[in-house]
Amino acid sequence: ALGNHEFDNGLDGLLDPLLKNANFPILSANIRPKGPIASNISGYILPYKIINVGSEKVGIIGYTTKETPVLSNPGPYLEFRDEVEELQIHANKLTTLGINKIIALGHSGFLEDQRIAQKVKGVDVVVGGHTNTFLYSGSPPSTEVPAGNYPFMVQSDDGRQVPVVQAYAFGKYLGYLNVVFDDKGNVIKASGNPILLNKDIPEDQDLKAEVNKMKIQLQSYSSQEIGKTIVYLNGTTQACRFQECNLGNLICDAVIYNNLRHPDDNEWNHVSMCIVNGGGIRSPIDERANNGNKEGPF
Repeated sequence: ALGNHEFDNGLDGLLDPLLKNANFPILSANIRPKGPIASNISGYILPYKIINVGSEKVGIIGYTTKETPVLSNPGPYLEFRDEVEELQIHANKLTTLGINKIIALGHSGFLEDQRIAQKVKGVDVVVGGHTNTFLYSGSPPSTEVPAGNYPFMVQSDDGRQVPVVQAYAFGKYLGYLNVVFDDKGNVIKASGNPILLNKDIPEDQDLKAEVNKMKIQLQSYSSQEIGKTIVYLNGTTQACRFQECNLGNLICDAVIYNNLRHPDDNEWNHVSMCIVNGGGIRSPIDERANNGNKEGPF
């Protein structure tokens, strides 16, 4: 299922690297292309996929946060519609096709996941993302504090118990959910927990080799001192997304300084003001920091 960050480099940055080359289905039921790009993207993003699990058919419907146009850069020709309304359309279609086990898979945040579980008739399981929510039943295996049990059960408006899951972020956990259905497709049991991918889990050697290549390229940068600060540079979500923060001020000052220092006939210069999206500042810089790779990744 597509998330908002898939659109950070515009539609071209999604179409060529991913959509045209993926060997797996890419889902989102609430993205509607319009205008000149509709024919270019047609067939690359599917609203749902029907898969076979043993002798049973399972429908998977994708969804993407409708806030993507303000969080990212999808351009003017993609419409992001309300998740619940669009999911209901396709859940109804799957039901008419005889599918009685339906999973909603998407990237809209934990609150929206719960709204989908409550409102969309026919959806039996919700697998979400976007808010990096950590859910766990029992004693957690690492430092994350659970926001609720795994799975998080939501009572739907039509009286069903719908499991909702997320598995945090950064590939730290592998989500594991076991769902038992009756013959009519009703969930009668849901259990599981995220699996911590610690040293007990064998490494993927191909991926490890790629990471090692990147580490070599980054070594010269991570060991280079580029500046000093005598104050804590606050880049937390609580600070920079809701008020003025000193790390944001530093970033803007640096942007203005760089443009004034290096005028260019083809690009903007003589800048008197800088605006930086607070959501692009991802972490603070404190006395323990030895790199800046998370401060402004977008």
